[in-house]
Amino acid sequence: DKTLAHDLGLLREENILWEKHITSSFGKETRKIITLTFWLAGKKITTPAGISDRSKLKKPLIIGRKNLVGFLVDARKDK
Repeated sequence: DKTLAHDLGLLREENILWEKHITSSFGKETRKIITLTFWLAGKKITTPAGISDRSKLKKPLIIGRKNLVGFLVDARKDK
């Protein structure tokens, strides 16, 4: 989420890799792509991440399938 990235200081100019033009169900927009490093189940993951406004959506962050290689994901809603 754009607000979360701003609050964490991830939108500093030196962290922005490039900008990407996106067409989605919300229309056309330009998104900043940053370097994001996070830990998941003891594994350090560094990946490019697109920044968008997710304030009206349920989750502020999506982890993509390329970053979930080697993990077992249980996608059931009612666990």
